[in-house]
Amino acid sequence: REYDTAHVQLRSELPTIGTIDHVRAVHRNANRTRRSLQSIVVQSMVHDVHSVRFLTGAEITDVTAFGGGASDGSFRHVLARAALSNGGHATIEFDDGGFAYDVSVEVLGRDADALTGPPLRAITRRDGAVNVDIGPDWFLWFADAYRTQDQAWVDSIAAGVAVGPSLADGFAAQVVVEAIMVSLREQRTVAIDM
Repeated sequence: REYDTAHVQLRSELPTIGTIDHVRAVHRNANRTRRSLQSIVVQSMVHDVHSVRFLTGAEITDVTAFGGGASDGSFRHVLARAALSNGGHATIEFDDGGFAYDVSVEVLGRDADALTGPPLRAITRRDGAVNVDIGPDWFLWFADAYRTQDQAWVDSIAAGVAVGPSLADGFAAQVVVEAIMVSLREQRTVAIDM
């Protein structure tokens, strides 16, 4: 998401909104079949965990997670509340059986708020309705971001300088998603120790 236009634009506005008090990351998938809790948290929510760290520059210090729509040992909805090292907090909301693939982030600052805009898509008007096709999966949503990310990687090889998320970023996100899994299983707040 560090290469997604909406996230990049949002991050560029953050210096203008003052101290960050809260980040709300919402992530919806349109899966028709139930996935395991491990898949939901490790394959999907991990991106939102990284977004919170990327946008705030703060570490997640503890998490408390809740699940809803339970069946077959998993959940349809997962909500994680996270405390941040800068004194703020974040909520990460995930829905695995939503209406479409949809990602948004809202950041509340002391002086203003900032949020991601939806991707630009054609609008059709027909039979008394207005429609914007969002798509059922991540590929269309982030196709341009992947192209930008790949080009940045190629350019970094030519320049001999690493760019983008690091191994440390991946490790931090993994520690947090493991804490989310513990919180869901044990129904308690889990402290994060990097």
